Formats: sequence, structure tokens, C-alpha cells
Amino acid sequence: MTTAAPNYELIQQDGLDTGLLEVSMGPHHPSTHGVFRMDVKLDGETVMDLKPVFGYLHRNHEKLAENMSYLSSMPFTDRLDYFNSMTNNWAYALAAEQLVEIEVPERAEYLRVIMAELTRLVNHVSLVGFFINDLGALGTPLLYAFREREKILDLFERRADDVQLLSLRRTAQ
Repeated sequence: MTTAAPNYELIQQDGLDTGLLEVSMGPHHPSTHGVFRMDVKLDGETVMDLKPVFGYLHRNHEKLAENMSYLSSMPFTDRLDYFNSMTNNWAYALAAEQLVEIEVPERAEYLRVIMAELTRLVNHVSLVGFFINDLGALGTPLLYAFREREKILDLFERRADDVQLLSLRRTAQ
């Protein structure tokens, strides 16, 4: 048995503004390849105007880091951009090392460069896969790109003993 939808009556009240409703939607998750939010103007349930605002990314990392040590703050850097986690860790480690004037062993520098370059390859392979998918080649090129990406991520997993967020960097290591 189905029930009929109630018949709502529009009630007009003097002094009540029933113009467009402006709503800020987002920010959206980074998986939308291009973190953004949207300024939307609604007339009831009808979208009258939409303005995308790109490049919006704030994870409150700076505020969290105020109350912890450099070492404790390191894992947050790879969460800022999980496609570029190794390079984010490296940049943070470099800044901390320069502040306290720590000398990094040459071998560690070579390993850091290798991991950053592999991260760059992961990032670019994913970009190409997403881009071709957005152009209309539904699915298959993205799967090929992710297959190649997984080969590099397997190396990261062996080095960092982690699967998703690879926080292997430490200052002076």
C-alpha cells in the first residue's frame, strides 16, 4: 500500500525574505582530483548559479603541529597530498634539519631523491590515467595507469612497511 505525498501549501509571510539561498559546499575530498569547494545559489531545489573555487586545501596541519614535536608532526605531512607523500615528508624533514643545523648523511640524501622521483612518477602516471578517463576513455587507461602505479607502491611498501600513507621520513635519517 502506498501513501500519497502530502499536499504542502506555500505560506507567504510579510518580511520573510524568500530570495536565493547562497550555500558554500565543500571543500571536497582530494580524490576529486583538484580539491575545490562550490559557491551555489539555490532557488528552492533549483541551482541558479554555481561558482567553483579551486585550490582549496587546508587540513589544520599548522595548528596541530603547534603542540607537538617535529618528529610527531611528520606523519601529517604525507596526508596533505597522499599522491605526493614522500616529497612532502622530504620537504618537512629538510626544513626541520635546516632549522637545527643537522648534517644529513650522503646515502640518506640519495635515498630521499630516489623516493621523491618515484613519488613523482606515481603522481604523473595517476594524472595521465585520470586525465584520459576524464576525456572519455572510460576506465581502461586508468586501470593501466594504476597497474603501473602499484608496481612503484610495492617498492614503497617494502621500504616503509605501510600501504596507504608512507611516512618513512625522519629528520637526519
